Formats: sequence, structure tokens, C-alpha cells
Amino acid sequence: SSSHSLIIDLLSKCCSEDPLDRPSASQAFSVVSLVCDQQKALLLHSIKQSSISDYPSYWNKGNHFHSFFDRILLPDPSKHILGASFEVCKMERLQNSNLWHLYSSRRKIMKSQLLKSPPPQISLLSSIFSDFDLPSLDSSLNECYLFHSTFIESVDSICINGFRKSLKKGNYGSGIYFSQSSTYCSSFQKRSSSSTCFPMFVSRVLLGSPKRYFGTSRHSKDISSISPNHSVVGGSKNYDFVVYDESQTYPEYILWYKPQDIQ
Repeated sequence: SSSHSLIIDLLSKCCSEDPLDRPSASQAFSVVSLVCDQQKALLLHSIKQSSISDYPSYWNKGNHFHSFFDRILLPDPSKHILGASFEVCKMERLQNSNLWHLYSSRRKIMKSQLLKSPPPQISLLSSIFSDFDLPSLDSSLNECYLFHSTFIESVDSICINGFRKSLKKGNYGSGIYFSQSSTYCSSFQKRSSSSTCFPMFVSRVLLGSPKRYFGTSRHSKDISSISPNHSVVGGSKNYDFVVYDESQTYPEYILWYKPQDIQ
């Protein structure tokens, strides 16, 4: 390639025994800058030509489509998705190409792992999202949408970096915890006196082949490794869904809600 030839030529001149043949610092810098620009152009072209099909078809593909990430305000937020005790203030969709590629890659790996021995489909999930126009999921991987409550201060970090395993161990060890119950999730929300709307993520989660725990006892000691399982489903009423690999999650929607007890 032309970039390769430029670098080889530059190195050859830098190693010349004749000082007059050696390029100045500014000349060397100009060559390196040119090569970097060429490589950047090739990378952007590659993204536009080959990766666009890897993104969800419903993503907004406007002027900022190839930027690192974007948050799209949805025009008609669901009024029923959080139940009667909440008012939905607004709803955003996260378009983060880096997180999506990690999630998609993990999904392909799990698909290959479970091809010969598909896991039983989880029947615990309620039909809470059935009337809401969310994208289809891969039931063979027990891919589902689940709630995750967080602090207002953490929303931007999650949108950029994704979910991170909590250092504080819960009932099922140090993992990322989700629930099918928005009410249960909201009970962990730290409310600020200056805020009236609070965030809750509706996240894609790949549960794969889960390990099942009944009851509410702490099982942290048992979950240092869940292999060959991909997740844990625990509890007896308000189920905890826990994953330990961050790439098994994609924080796709941010719901901003107002509890009824806040005027």
C-alpha cells in the first residue's frame, strides 16, 4: 500500500549514513501525519461500507450515525411500561457503536456455544413489554429486556462505557443485577431532593443458560464461577437476573420516570 511504502522510505532515509539524506523532524512529521490521515480515511470508509449492516435497522442513521454514540429522544414514550405507579417523563434510545459491537460479538459466541445444546427457554419473564414496540430478541439465547435502576449521576457513564460489575457483592456475588419488575428496581433508586424524574434502563440482556437459585439467601460463595452457565436467576418473587460478563448487556433505552408520590 502507499502508506506502507511511505513508512519504509522514511525509515530508510532516517538510517542513511549520509546526514544530508536524513529527513528533518518536520519532514518526518509530515510523512507520519499523511500516513495517519490515509489510514483514518480507510478506516472510516471500511466502517461505512461493511459495518453499517451490523447495527440495528431501527437506529437513527443521520449525520451523527458514525459518531461514537448518540442518545435519540423518542417521540412517544410508553405510558404503561412502568405500571400505574409511575409517570414516564421521557424515553431515549442509546446508539453506542462500541458497546453494540461488543454485545453482538458476545451474542455470536454464545450462539456457537449453545448450538448443540440449546438452553430451556426461561418462562419467568412477564409480558410487560408485549404491547410496547421493542425490537425482536433471540429466544434461543434467552435474550430479553430487563430493568436496571441507577443514580442520575451514573447515566452518562453507563451510556459511554456500559454497565460495570458492582464491587459490592449482592445475594449472588459481584455481577450486574436486573429485574423484570420496575417497582422492585425503583426501590433501589436514590432520590435527590432537587430532582423529580429518575432514570431506569431497559437493557438487552443475554441470559443464555442460567443457573437457578431459589429463595433469598446469599449465595456469593457459590458463584465465584458459574461456568458452564452464563447467568444466574435467583429469588422466589422479585427475581434477580445477574450476569457477570459486561458484554452480555446492552443498555438500549433510558426511561426517565416520575413516581406518583412526587408532585
